Amino acid sequence: LELYKKLNLPKRIAIVYERIANSYEYLQKPDSVFHYLNKSLQVYENLNDTLYIAETYFDIAARYNNLSFYKSGEEYFRKALAMDSAIGNLKGIARDYYGLANSVSEGCSTNYLSSIHYLKKSADLFESATIDDSDIQYLIYKYMSFSALSLSYIQYADEGGKAYADSCRLYQDKVGSFFEDFGFEGMVW
Repeated sequence: LELYKKLNLPKRIAIVYERIANSYEYLQKPDSVFHYLNKSLQVYENLNDTLYIAETYFDIAARYNNLSFYKSGEEYFRKALAMDSAIGNLKGIARDYYGLANSVSEGCSTNYLSSIHYLKKSADLFESATIDDSDIQYLIYKYMSFSALSLSYIQYADEGGKAYADSCRLYQDKVGSFFEDFGFEGMVW
């Protein structure tokens, strides 16, 4: 961090702040996580780097969701969505809708229709986006959105929306063996 400050390399400084935040997350120190993510965000805002502002908003939102602060998570997912939409970042928009669906469904366990709405947008955008095999982060989000949509359809069908039960299989088939092939055993189950 000090070296990058001396060399005046702001993007590198922002990346170090993100890595410090990640380290604090492993130490379960959420205040420090948000402190360093906000420092990273400030650097990107000073650079007017919309892509990385959106990424940082998404990271902040995901951390809020992990702590069960779903309203705050939703707020930051919406900020990320606005930024990604402004620059036409299709993969980012799809990822943001996936995040929104998680905030909405976790914040209210019976809000299946809103969750399905956002997950459907996410899945459709991921299907139309160009994602190559080296872009593992977005591939994971793509298949997680398919899997979450499948689960939401089943949950909604269990609550009385029987018309959606068949949709579960459609999206589960799209997931196929992706998680097994990449060794994500928790997602396989």
